[in-house]
Amino acid sequence: MLLRRSYRSAVAGVGRRTFSAPTPKPTRLSQEVDKKWQAIWDAKQAAAAPPAGDKPKFYCLSMFPYPSGAHISPWHSYIASNSLVFLLKTGQLHIGHVRVYTISDCISRFKRMQGFDVLHPMGWDAFGLPAENAAIERGISPADWTLSNIAQAKVQMKALGIRFDWSHEVTTCQPDYYKWTQWLFLQFLEKGLAYRKEALVNWDPIDQTVLANEQVSVLSIMSSLLTSLLNGRTGGFTRSFMAVWGRGRAALVVPLYLAEYVLPGVGTGAVMGVPAHDDRDALFAAHHNLPVSVVLSDDDTLVASGRFTGLPASAANDQLTDYLAELNQGRRHVQFRLRDWLVSRQRYWGTPVPVIHCPACGPVGVPLKDLPVELPSLTDPTMDLKGTGGSPLARMAHWKSCACPSCGGPAERDTDTLDTFVDRYLFICCGKDLGSNLWMCDTVGCSSWYYLRYGDASNTSVPFTKSNLTKWMTNGGVDMYIGGIEHAILHL
Repeated sequence: MLLRRSYRSAVAGVGRRTFSAPTPKPTRLSQEVDKKWQAIWDAKQAAAAPPAGDKPKFYCLSMFPYPSGAHISPWHSYIASNSLVFLLKTGQLHIGHVRVYTISDCISRFKRMQGFDVLHPMGWDAFGLPAENAAIERGISPADWTLSNIAQAKVQMKALGIRFDWSHEVTTCQPDYYKWTQWLFLQFLEKGLAYRKEALVNWDPIDQTVLANEQVSVLSIMSSLLTSLLNGRTGGFTRSFMAVWGRGRAALVVPLYLAEYVLPGVGTGAVMGVPAHDDRDALFAAHHNLPVSVVLSDDDTLVASGRFTGLPASAANDQLTDYLAELNQGRRHVQFRLRDWLVSRQRYWGTPVPVIHCPACGPVGVPLKDLPVELPSLTDPTMDLKGTGGSPLARMAHWKSCACPSCGGPAERDTDTLDTFVDRYLFICCGKDLGSNLWMCDTVGCSSWYYLRYGDASNTSVPFTKSNLTKWMTNGGVDMYIGGIEHAILHL
């Protein structure tokens, strides 16, 4: 090879010789070569998590995708500049998936080279309303629609060269998985942590089902809520208290307004309005031409607040509370924002609620030996799934009618399905001896149970066992989790 010699002058007349060579243009890897080695790696199970051994473990968990998009069309790929570029449509892999799985793949490969035993699994979050709606549009069953998307996404992942351990694959719409979703729900039911009652819900009149709070955007309907406000001003309860107690020179009369926009989750009854520091209250104040008093500056310190002026809001909260307690005008109170989770949905494509309703015995949990309660097959998806109110399962008499497992009398299955988040985010009930071989959590409970199933995906007797999870769940369990922002602030 010929080398080019160049001369570079430097400071004070000092020079040095440098040698360089032109870099040959890399040869593009052909698809045939790529497929050959992908097949060899698959045959050798190069990404398979090894059995228990002396090496340290590394559990790399990435979010599992939702393969049931509502608007999807065939994907195309082409090779350019040695890069595989996908033109991806909603419902298949998109650039966010490629980002997440590329990161997890790089980390997993790096840890293997460092001598770690690595578990890098993949699965499919396969139930949900979008898949059912997409199936209705196309006149096919949600199962056919979802499984075809899964098959296509696997092709894409393998074409990208991402090395997942497919021997630990899970699919939430398969009976061998949602059997354990139903089992976990029954543990809740047995302990009184799951119950049936009437409740206020977010009802979707289009899809004829309940929606979770996170699926509803209040801001998008705020303008329409404002137009429905009840106009009219009132002096409050009564002014007679002024005659009884007198009115101090510094006292302020706070008017009481009637409004329909108060959110049940925020408060009901008399709710304090702070128009200077709350968007909804600001709109209300503007609507009624109310005066606005600013008590918090842009740098989050108190203004116009007497002895507390200048304090940071974080410090002022405690000092104000202590001051009111000293005056016997208030006390500390912890207000929890946790609420019970309404998990039932009036749609077909989900895990059937494993409960039987008997006229004599009431609600009865399905025995373990009869799990899973499988979804019935669809004779005519177009008619069976048409949203007419109530669950489509309620119209399938051949599936709905059954015998009570307690008394043997005629009964009916529950026709609701579980929210898709239940398939992966149920908390595990502890405090019950479920056998020495069943691996339970050391804490009161843990969420996102699907990551435990990855370690024991083929078990047909229990959701997972201690013997199969000990290796991967020691020293903190999952070592690296990679997902979108919704997984960090919402789903965990």
